[in-house]
Amino acid sequence: MLLTTCSLGLGELRSSNSTPRHHPPRQIQKAKHLFTEQGIVVPIVVDENHRIIDGHLRLAVAQELGGETLNATVVSEASPAQLIELELALNRLAGAVKLIRTRIRLLAQPKSMRSIIDATQREQRHG
Repeated sequence: MLLTTCSLGLGELRSSNSTPRHHPPRQIQKAKHLFTEQGIVVPIVVDENHRIIDGHLRLAVAQELGGETLNATVVSEASPAQLIELELALNRLAGAVKLIRTRIRLLAQPKSMRSIIDATQREQRHG
């Protein structure tokens, strides 16, 4: 697998063959606020045909804000299986952050250890 970086026009980007994750309106608003204040600093990840592997939210917000280009990491010389594995891994990473935040929130509350364990197990099952 070879990784290169470049700037791509929003019109050059294509949706992946998989269904992108649904982003709740609150998350979209937070992203719009952040991107307006600081810009989109994390590049999207695309394959060599410019299909999005990771970054559907960044693309949608960039379009809403009237952006013209996005920084991208282009993955080439990868098999279809490697691209799918990468997409799944990046989405699991996002899920792991959610799980960590849930655990931190639960630990900050005065609950019994059993309720923390139960909530963590529910979160892992429903991801």
